[in-house]
Amino acid sequence: MSFDVKLEKELIIKPELINLADPAEKPHGLQQRYSNGVATGVFELNTRLSQPALIVPSNKTQLAFRAKFIPSREPIEHSSDVKTLNKAVALFHPVTNPNAIADVLPMLANDFNHSSWRFINDLFANYSHLPMATFEVWKAIVTNTTCLSALAFKADNPAQLMERLKVEFNVIWELIPLSIWRSHTVKYRQMLLDIGLPEKVVDNKVKSKLETLSEFTPLFEKQCRALIDVQFTQQTTNLSAVFQYFLPKWSQDLMRVHLSDREWPKAFGYDLETWCQKHCESLIHFEVNRSSHKSVLYFPIFAAAVACGKVQLEELSPSLYPIDYFHLRQIVEFDRHWFNPVFQSALCVFSQEEA
Repeated sequence: MSFDVKLEKELIIKPELINLADPAEKPHGLQQRYSNGVATGVFELNTRLSQPALIVPSNKTQLAFRAKFIPSREPIEHSSDVKTLNKAVALFHPVTNPNAIADVLPMLANDFNHSSWRFINDLFANYSHLPMATFEVWKAIVTNTTCLSALAFKADNPAQLMERLKVEFNVIWELIPLSIWRSHTVKYRQMLLDIGLPEKVVDNKVKSKLETLSEFTPLFEKQCRALIDVQFTQQTTNLSAVFQYFLPKWSQDLMRVHLSDREWPKAFGYDLETWCQKHCESLIHFEVNRSSHKSVLYFPIFAAAVACGKVQLEELSPSLYPIDYFHLRQIVEFDRHWFNPVFQSALCVFSQEEA
């Protein structure tokens, strides 16, 4: 690997070799070649590789560059019985074995004690300075909703990791079904009980975990916690009436705050309006003064319906194939002071209707 010598003089460049199959292994720094005591900008690879590797910028490098894949120089024995990410990553190939990593992820989602959770936490702890798309593991995880949501419970640093996934892969946590979150909460509680912790301690740890997760999604805030964890008491108030009372005020606040904004996210506005008016007209208590406002106004209600299992995201419109999460996240993030309370309230209303 080589760099412009002029850049080398101006910036610190420290490429290093990392073992893709073991993110806990210490990276190997590449040595720069010198000619008559002068840096050439060429870095040499002197290590014999028994596993596939990447050359990446170290966390002390001032110049970012694209990661370079280095295949193993020794043959890797293929197996149909792959149960760990370490092995799956070693066997992964975008053409000949593209599902190697994806096939292991359901095992992690079903087993909170799986050894590969350590792999994932080591990967983020040691290489969070790199774009997440550098690693095939992250690309596979964001396509597996069950494993993605399990990661929220198993990550050593969930708030930071979940935020990175949201920003870099346009993950919308609010669209993950409540049934999956409930299942993972039960697994997390059982995992703590299995190691011998008293039930009261377990209850406190579960409560603390949900409070941590509330930092990146309103799903886990107190208003909705009873929908996730059976240990919390479900509200008996007529939530539909409360929603109808507050929604006009919230929509007026939204219009006032964005009065001077000419550009609102407009993706899927017509489809969202059509679905909401057809399936939950009784909840719509706001005026749509401009067609460009439809997406922002209706999406929190539709998102809540997705989370409750009333509708699949793909049912919104044939134009969603492939699903455009970037534009959907733009709608969510346009105004969290609007999206969060409307989403939470609609979520509770839908859940109460099912009870």
